Amino acid sequence: SYISGLLASFPMRTINKTLGRKPTIVVGLTFVLGSAALFWFLVKLKNEHHLAIALILACILLGIGTSTTNICSFSLTSDLIGLNTECGAFVYGIMSFSDKLANGIVIALIQQFNPCISGASTARCAAYYRNIMTFIPICVTSLTIVMTLS
Repeated sequence: SYISGLLASFPMRTINKTLGRKPTIVVGLTFVLGSAALFWFLVKLKNEHHLAIALILACILLGIGTSTTNICSFSLTSDLIGLNTECGAFVYGIMSFSDKLANGIVIALIQQFNPCISGASTARCAAYYRNIMTFIPICVTSLTIVMTLS
């Protein structure tokens, strides 16, 4: 995931200039949606070789998607700041704080409702994490696409 994200960051300047920031972020979000869909279908793969390939592909898509969306969001933040550089540190600080706060809240909620703590079956735990790895990214990504396009 990290390696694919790093490699995806190199052509980002050219892609941003060619497509524009908003289409580029939508393309990145599409990669995230693709990885979430693969995470959903991993359980259906019975062949270990196919499972390994699908898992690696899902991680590669996730790395490309998250790297693209992070770069585009920082570019959009830079556009928001514009020539008002005296408030740039504050804007980036608030952006970073709200990102960490939102992630912390989501992680706390995931842990709070974790059925594995109360001695649930392995199948129930696997289904819980499958749903988490699929539906949270799909919901957040879909909301971001709607917000970006509107």
